[in-house]
Amino acid sequence: MKSKLFFCLILSAVFMNFVVFSGSRKPILQVCFVIDVTGSMSDEIAEVKGRVNEIIDDFHNKFSTIELSLVAYRDKKDGSIAKVVDFTSNINSFKTKIRDLEARGGGDIAEDLLAALKKVPLLSWKDKALKQVFIITDAPTHWEYDSSFSIEEFGKRAIERGVNFNIIVYPPGTDDKNYEQLARITDGRYLAEEEKKVVFGKVKSVKTLKVRSAGGTLGTFIGGVVSNKGLVDEVISAKGDVEETSTSEKSLMDRIKSIIEEKVREMDKSKGRE
Repeated sequence: MKSKLFFCLILSAVFMNFVVFSGSRKPILQVCFVIDVTGSMSDEIAEVKGRVNEIIDDFHNKFSTIELSLVAYRDKKDGSIAKVVDFTSNINSFKTKIRDLEARGGGDIAEDLLAALKKVPLLSWKDKALKQVFIITDAPTHWEYDSSFSIEEFGKRAIERGVNFNIIVYPPGTDDKNYEQLARITDGRYLAEEEKKVVFGKVKSVKTLKVRSAGGTLGTFIGGVVSNKGLVDEVISAKGDVEETSTSEKSLMDRIKSIIEEKVREMDKSKGRE
């Protein structure tokens, strides 16, 4: 009787091992947002808060579990780390924890992404998961804060754990080559967004123009072009003979979902070759 029970347990273990490693189970998706939350980033913060649930809605059929985390950072004088939220599959809990995020501080051009990067490996990463980090910023980094830090070594350790770093840089942006290097080493994506613009035709005079975006009211009419880091939802007021011909822009969350979709396709292709 004992030998029969032992044989059954062995068969059960073999079967479970086959299920886990044959890819018949849906994988886990882990998404970590590393966000610059200084004063110029209000639009991006608002979009993550307002649309993060779309990651769950769009990808729940592909994954058994979707977990979200966040590392929000500023610069040393503002307290380098604003908030850390470890991975959770509870979207409502995640949204509650990031509700109080606000854009403030900054001052000089560069920020302390280094402090945020050092927090990322400490999060609760899982072995069998599609692991994506999204760094969202509009500024370079104070790499001089730690001269011993190596992007190459950090990137190698990340890719060994299967973590892809994707970097989305908004205007005014940066020519910081370390961002591109980190994305390349970890098989992530680097996107340097162009200046978002709303173009107006039939301009007879330069007047003040107000527009509304996710981050509030902003915009100055200059030579027929309003440069604006946020998405323009509506024109509030315009003085002068102006006809709106605004350009459409792909939003931050659409960029993020597009990168995840690309990674899902790569994952499916890899499974097909097995």
